[in-house]
Amino acid sequence: MFDLINEILATLRNNKLRTALTGFAVSWGIFLLIVLLSVSRGLVNGMDAMFGQHDTETVSIRGGYAQKAYKGLKENRRVRLRDKDIAIVASQNSNVAAEVVASVTNDSAQISTSKDYLTDGYKGVYPAEIRNSGVTIEKGRFINQSDINSKRRVVVIHTESAETLFGDKDPIGQQVKICNLSFTVVGTYRQEWRRDNFIPYTTARSMSGGSDYVNNITVKLKDVRTLEESENAEKGFRSTLGRQHTFADDDSGALWIWNRFSDYLTTSSAMGVLGMAVWIIGLLTMLSGIVGVSNIMFVSVRERTHEIGVRRA
Repeated sequence: MFDLINEILATLRNNKLRTALTGFAVSWGIFLLIVLLSVSRGLVNGMDAMFGQHDTETVSIRGGYAQKAYKGLKENRRVRLRDKDIAIVASQNSNVAAEVVASVTNDSAQISTSKDYLTDGYKGVYPAEIRNSGVTIEKGRFINQSDINSKRRVVVIHTESAETLFGDKDPIGQQVKICNLSFTVVGTYRQEWRRDNFIPYTTARSMSGGSDYVNNITVKLKDVRTLEESENAEKGFRSTLGRQHTFADDDSGALWIWNRFSDYLTTSSAMGVLGMAVWIIGLLTMLSGIVGVSNIMFVSVRERTHEIGVRRA
């Protein structure tokens, strides 16, 4: 055993460049594999975090502009969703729609206290908005069904908005003015890219001056498992609203539809392909290192063929 170890060490000392190149090839292959796997895992974790903030089994619908003339109506006309569309979409698509909610906004409304004011406006929502928008409650609570039923004047604001309006004071239970009406702060939330002030949908509707237009309709899907089923559900929503607002089913400009479930399935599939590609590239890199080591070993054996033959004899 000691003779074998001494022979190996002697060979390494006599072939320093070859040993260094062999070690570098193996190390480089392992390093590339680790880097590729790290990048792949980082992308997957980033996508999971992004989708994890929202309910992925939803379809958001906004009005657009009909691009085609239809049943005597001209092209480029505006399509605006109405309050009654909520019940119509729910009833005519009950096989795929578990819940249908809407939101209404007023971007120019001022929110004020005796300390300061904001011009962020407000957004009237249902309780489902907490999962649709991906907000995280910091203190208090979000809008609940009792708020909707009673048309309560309550508001949920961003933590930074709370600091502006109340300073170091605890905002929960405090009063703010929205359109000269008093609202009670029932919760604060954190969100990186939004500063909405949430109030009950029914309260916002009563403040809209008789208008029944809505900004957005969100459908919670049910019994939808595949990409094809998701796309069929989306076509069903478009067809239902097309009959209500008189535009062609194939008029893509009439509605803006964000199918989160289809996006989630497509992205998950892409991440799976990416992971497989990274492993294949990594294994090929390792294989090239193995081939390099094998070539070096082959050259070493060829150089010592005479010596090996003598020893065997």
